[in-house]
Amino acid sequence: MGSLGSEGTAQHVAEAKRVLRHEVFRKRKSTTASMSMRAGEQCAQIACESGLFDAHSSCIACHVSMGTEVSTIPLLSIALGCGYRVLVPNVGADLSVGWTLLASLDDLLHMQTPQGEHAGMPPEPRGEMLPPQALEACSRIIVPALLVNLDGVRLGRGAAWYDRALRYANPRATLTAMCWPWEFVDAPLPCEEHDVRMSAVLTPREYRDLRSPR
Repeated sequence: MGSLGSEGTAQHVAEAKRVLRHEVFRKRKSTTASMSMRAGEQCAQIACESGLFDAHSSCIACHVSMGTEVSTIPLLSIALGCGYRVLVPNVGADLSVGWTLLASLDDLLHMQTPQGEHAGMPPEPRGEMLPPQALEACSRIIVPALLVNLDGVRLGRGAAWYDRALRYANPRATLTAMCWPWEFVDAPLPCEEHDVRMSAVLTPREYRDLRSPR
């Protein structure tokens, strides 16, 4: 779907996204914390085998999982253990875009999930808030997805935080959507001009480079 030609079209896309989000969250209700951690361990293993962590990746960015998302704790643990600089999202009080350098997994114990109107945003890490431009140093960027398809169209939670954040990504960086296996689909998804497309997908079953010929 290209540019929005009218307010009616914009409303149609917004409603389509709302319906899909509702369906995804309904299906995610069947997942558990142990399933999330196990899925995260599988993603970490696949990421290592696929070369996501390599000698050319001295700095990566990765979301901190919450709720029913696949856990990113195993991925973050490996990245820190390999000596990478790891940036995690830092959402300002006004939902501004920023990042924090994760020093250790212990820092995750001090993270607080935003409440009220900020609910659904990444947890807030302890540490200095770096500007949006900090993302330019990252060659690998891993973000959460509710749905993603073969064209790289990603459905997020609806606040467009990652779409705004990824505008500062290095053009050569690999943008990887991380989700449950059934959320990687071979079907069209509603898309708007501000939606940043992914270049790869990571699930507990596979790592797929979406830039490769199909």
